[in-house]
Amino acid sequence: MKAWKVWERGSGGDENEEVRFEPKKLKAAVKAKERRDAHKERNSLRTRASLIERLKNLNDQESWNRFFETYRDLLYVIAQRAGLMGAEAEDAVQETVISVCKAIPDFHYDPQRGSFRGWLIKITYWRIKDQFRKRLRAHEAMEVLQEEACVESGSGDDATPALDVAEVCVPADLEEIWDAEWQATLLTTALARVKRQIAPKNYQLFDANVIREWPMEKMKRVLNASAPRIYLAKQRVTAAIRRELRSLQGRYI
Repeated sequence: MKAWKVWERGSGGDENEEVRFEPKKLKAAVKAKERRDAHKERNSLRTRASLIERLKNLNDQESWNRFFETYRDLLYVIAQRAGLMGAEAEDAVQETVISVCKAIPDFHYDPQRGSFRGWLIKITYWRIKDQFRKRLRAHEAMEVLQEEACVESGSGDDATPALDVAEVCVPADLEEIWDAEWQATLLTTALARVKRQIAPKNYQLFDANVIREWPMEKMKRVLNASAPRIYLAKQRVTAAIRRELRSLQGRYI
């Protein structure tokens, strides 16, 4: 099976350059979306300058809902990838959104100085580190309580092992993780849009062939389709996904 890269665009931003993806990574992205209940509509994926300006109005509930729906899953996955547990990751997401609320009035979008994405990554990084600090403080408090209990009971063997401070860190490649997760989001978003646009039979054949990786004989038997029909559906859906990825590229700030 021919492999395509998930994301490729020339440094010059050539619109005619082919956008390619790898079917296995498409499958993995779809499965990850399913696990996070992220087959929801993502019409608000583009964070444009106009949205940022609207976010400066804290009473604009519609824009803030759009922002949260756009970034919530991404922030949660990043927090978990950094090493936070479920409740900690949820807290990191909430604290990140609160920090954005407080800081957005002073944020001025200037592509020459930096992107909204870079600004948001920094805030996320700080809030993740805050959660690690809270974990460390809670662990130290538990050690004190256990030491006191051990003194009272006369036992000194039940203390909790010390938490290695070296473990309390956020991966240095956070930006790379962010980009990988964001690209997976774009890919599944493109797939969801294509699914609405094409004939149901074509998507069914593509899903069985590329995502589920059914053997050819099974597809022919179960879906009542010939091999040429299956290959044609794959070609058409693949081309449609590429078009959607092109339309999504460059629209993020």
